[in-house]
Amino acid sequence: MIEISGKDAKREADTAEVEFETHMSKEELLSFLKSLAEQIEKENAIHMLVDNIEVKFDYGFPVEVEVEHESSKKLKIKLEFKKKHKIKLK
Repeated sequence: MIEISGKDAKREADTAEVEFETHMSKEELLSFLKSLAEQIEKENAIHMLVDNIEVKFDYGFPVEVEVEHESSKKLKIKLEFKKKHKIKLK
């Protein structure tokens, strides 16, 4: 399980929605990315503990990757995992 903390995570009342933002050092970022890569390699699920809020998400492929470069001031890399759909056989 990946554990991260920083600014307080926000959880919507009566829903499973969690929003989290933090800043990481180089070492923290490397650890986070390695842990994420290991989970992706082992199974199609991500398990995280975000400021004591447990998040488990089973996803399917493809995963959407978005890269945005803003005039040399900012680089955004976004990964979007979508819910794994079960195939029903008749």
